[in-house]
Amino acid sequence: MDALDGHAARKWGQSSQFGACLDMITDRCATSLLMIGLAVMYPAYAFHFQMLVGLDICSHWVQMTATFVTGAGSHKKIDLSKNIFLYYYYTSRPVLFLVCAANEWLWSMLYVVFFMHGKAITDPYEAMSTPPPDDCSWALSLTIAGTTLSVWQWIAWGCLPVSAFKNGVNVIQLLSASSDLGGADMADRAKARRSNASRSPSPARKETGRDK
Repeated sequence: MDALDGHAARKWGQSSQFGACLDMITDRCATSLLMIGLAVMYPAYAFHFQMLVGLDICSHWVQMTATFVTGAGSHKKIDLSKNIFLYYYYTSRPVLFLVCAANEWLWSMLYVVFFMHGKAITDPYEAMSTPPPDDCSWALSLTIAGTTLSVWQWIAWGCLPVSAFKNGVNVIQLLSASSDLGGADMADRAKARRSNASRSPSPARKETGRDK
């Protein structure tokens, strides 16, 4: 749905600022709710899930603020010359789709395998590595290179490096947007100083006024 909504809005001429905001808010809320659930399922890694939620929200919030301040029009319209990872992430729709989808699939698969093991395993790495029980009919076991795991575990392992890349991009986005905001602040302050200087009378004008 996240991949289709923007395409549908552009196709039928229904793109809007509200839609752009709703798109990002929906993504952040859905991911945060899933991560909160995983923090409960895997309590030993609750802090890690909390930090990932914080990074996801902060990076996009700062980016949206920088977008508003700089007038870019969309949080995806940024200065892509700063980093090659951001360039491919935001200019290639297939890359953007696959990276975002893989990140969500990883968390979804962790949710699924928790129930596959009968809630007996509370370590995410162990949940991804332990062969499925024989009595689980929906595990869909698959053997690759002599290792037998469920198809859901294989999907999780395949998505893990892509998810790491996605969170790395979030860090880069946070730093890049923070830099943009800092630059905007400096430009505003310089403009304010020039404005104040133009309104203040010069020493020569003060002396002339005193003579009169």
